[in-house]
Amino acid sequence: MFSVIAQALIITMSEYGGSQIQVQRLRTLKNLNKSKLAAFLSIPMLVSFHLLCCLCGLIIYAYFLFCDPLTSPDSPIESADQLLPYFITTTLSDLPGLPGLCICGIFSATLSTVSSTTNSLASVASEDFLKPIFPTLRVTVFHNKMISLLFGVLCVGVTFLVASLGHLVKMSIIIGGMVNGPNLAVFLLASCTTKANEEGVILGMLVSLALSAYLSFVPNNKTYPFLPLSNECPSSEADTFTFSSHPYSSEDSYSNTTLSPTSRPEPEE
Repeated sequence: MFSVIAQALIITMSEYGGSQIQVQRLRTLKNLNKSKLAAFLSIPMLVSFHLLCCLCGLIIYAYFLFCDPLTSPDSPIESADQLLPYFITTTLSDLPGLPGLCICGIFSATLSTVSSTTNSLASVASEDFLKPIFPTLRVTVFHNKMISLLFGVLCVGVTFLVASLGHLVKMSIIIGGMVNGPNLAVFLLASCTTKANEEGVILGMLVSLALSAYLSFVPNNKTYPFLPLSNECPSSEADTFTFSSHPYSSEDSYSNTTLSPTSRPEPEE
């Protein structure tokens, strides 16, 4: 619990104080007071969002307690990253259009974050690299769009690379924590002292990144057991499966119309 709280605190402080994405968003407001107000108003929203994510995980675990889709004989999904979309399509399949609307909402939120990230990367590349290296070059909007396109292609390639290393959510948290720690250290160093120089900050950040990468990927991390699950799923011939025969179960039924990745619900006459 302590490690989770410490990691969340470091990542959140880094994103609010030292993230180019957040700083660029706050600078779009008229003055400093409105930027502070926007930052403080986003705190309860961020806390509520993380609490809802935890609640969503608990609901998914409770729903698939007696029929784990990852370990069942007719496993409909291949990775834990697919649990939430599978849960949405399973529980809301009786409401036409609603599962697709929920999936579209998830992708829309993701694209919003990705667009802000590519825009921030393009701004940093043009202001901190192109202009100092090529002072005579007149950077236009076209150049920034091309830089954004380049970073977009790189992000897609990195996505395939990260997905090959393990669960996408887990790897994103590991990589985010690996980068946000040194980033927060540089931000606090610039805010709390005036004795640091550029060479020392760059060297310290490189060493921190190397150490964070080593601690994240090289050691054989201790594996913790998962919460108890059961794969006593119904056969593909059954229509529904009730949990009433299991201890501490409810009377709710679980529809298995999507237990097989190739199965489709038969049209009703």
